[in-house]
Amino acid sequence: MCWAKLGAWGEADAMFAPLLGAAGAAAPVVLWRQAAAAAGLAGDAAAASRHTDALAGASGASAEQAHDVVALTQAMYRVPGLASVAAADAVAEALPALELPRWQDGVTPLDAAVAACTNNIASGLIERPPQDLAQASLRSATERTAQLAERFWLRAGNWVHHERAAYLRALVANGLGDAAQGREHALRALALLDANDNEHAEQVDRAFILLEQARACRLLGSVDEAQAALAAADALAAQFGDPGLEPWYAERRGFSRLR
Repeated sequence: MCWAKLGAWGEADAMFAPLLGAAGAAAPVVLWRQAAAAAGLAGDAAAASRHTDALAGASGASAEQAHDVVALTQAMYRVPGLASVAAADAVAEALPALELPRWQDGVTPLDAAVAACTNNIASGLIERPPQDLAQASLRSATERTAQLAERFWLRAGNWVHHERAAYLRALVANGLGDAAQGREHALRALALLDANDNEHAEQVDRAFILLEQARACRLLGSVDEAQAALAAADALAAQFGDPGLEPWYAERRGFSRLR
């Protein structure tokens, strides 16, 4: 959301009031969550509390779970605008609640929200410059959020979510220099595609996963496997038919090509 990118929390808080008023009792869970996060970031504690209570009621989650998810959503919105150490601190502050018993005892109504937030946080952190990723606290935050994203997608998502969570794990492992784990996670993601994508609807996903396999194999010195994965990815990319994907693919391919 543009308000999140600009840090315009007061504007966001004001924007949600008419949206919630129009939706009334039918306001979706995601709207209550975003409204509570925006109100809290804007310093409107009373509105944040009301919206968090409404989130619990609308979702069927406990009040504590709703509070945890709002705090995680706030971290998701804040982290992109923070320097590396501050970003790691913000993530570290939001994650411990997810290790409490209330998140361990089976599926909860807000698992998908946790999965989406941690997925977004990890995806953003791993794209930071190398000097940021050299920070121990940021590395830890990136790896932990990717792990949590997969854990919660496995509870709340379908096989596509599972495959993309494994891809994120590969992306993070390779970005942090753990090529063995990067290859393992990439192969897990490919296996999920092999088992489920009978209609070949996720060929874009497959191409990007193959790039991570190639990247990991290049780092491991497995030249033949790296070349085969890169060639397979290029063959799929040639069929994308979407110019918008080309710069993204070229950027990711740059990490994977043999030198």
